[in-house]
Amino acid sequence: MPTYNLTSAQQEIWQVIQKINNAWSENRTEELHQYFYKDFVIVGTDLHPLAKGRDACIKSYKDFVSEAVVHEYKESDPVIDIFDDTAVAGYKFDITYEMKGKTYIEDGRDLFVFINGNGKWLAVWRMLLPEKK
Repeated sequence: MPTYNLTSAQQEIWQVIQKINNAWSENRTEELHQYFYKDFVIVGTDLHPLAKGRDACIKSYKDFVSEAVVHEYKESDPVIDIFDDTAVAGYKFDITYEMKGKTYIEDGRDLFVFINGNGKWLAVWRMLLPEKK
């Protein structure tokens, strides 16, 4: 696994992101609960909510992994800015998956906002930014 020039605080957030991605990509979506704030929101590229609330957001991950077979998933190039108890974290992703007999190869950037409560970073907001082809 590549190492990045991250501070210890940035590394902590990067590890949370990797735990989130490992949980859903390995179909262990029940583990996501511990990484998402109760009012977690996933928005589309138009900034309108796709899912609101931890349970609805976890369901969106469950729905994806129940319908798709992920052949490859990689994340790289993390960029993480921390402001007291708030962090903005983005990274590049590459994914190959199959759904309903069709193979998809996608890449782009994933953007998260985290808050730190009681010494634990929780995701509060997420947006997926696919690369324009």
